[in-house]
Amino acid sequence: MFTFPVTAASDFVRSNLEIQLSLANKMMGSMMDTSMQFGKLNVQASRKLMEESASAAEKAIGLRSFADTQAFLLEQSQLAYQRFSGYSQNAQKIAAGSIGNLNAVAASATAQQEISAAETQTQAQTQEKHAAPHGQQHEVDPQPSTLVEKLISNVANDTGNLH
Repeated sequence: MFTFPVTAASDFVRSNLEIQLSLANKMMGSMMDTSMQFGKLNVQASRKLMEESASAAEKAIGLRSFADTQAFLLEQSQLAYQRFSGYSQNAQKIAAGSIGNLNAVAASATAQQEISAAETQTQAQTQEKHAAPHGQQHEVDPQPSTLVEKLISNVANDTGNLH
């Protein structure tokens, strides 16, 4: 199997993917927590509504006059408004907490990506400093060695072997 060379760019891609997976896991956890909170709120609201509806039905059975009926309807509409208002406030608290959690997770992931990008840039700069220009592995000494000078002088002075 072919393996790709490890470079600063591949390190950056790997760390970026790890950060994105971590972010997705944290966001998924936060969303599950939020949905569980909404589920609990809905169960509580349903239970309370059933209890109050049963109580209101018993009370409605005992109504005998039009004035009592009007008072009963006014009371029920006020209770319905209070229930709706309380439910809305609880739902807003859950949503605000969820948004706060998601913002914190996103800010953390952004910071991690910036750190990873800075580390990758530093690694790339370090690799560029250590890399030889034009693929050369060693620096070339501009002064030839004495052996090379001797070979050159022998070839230049040996005119008899020239074709």
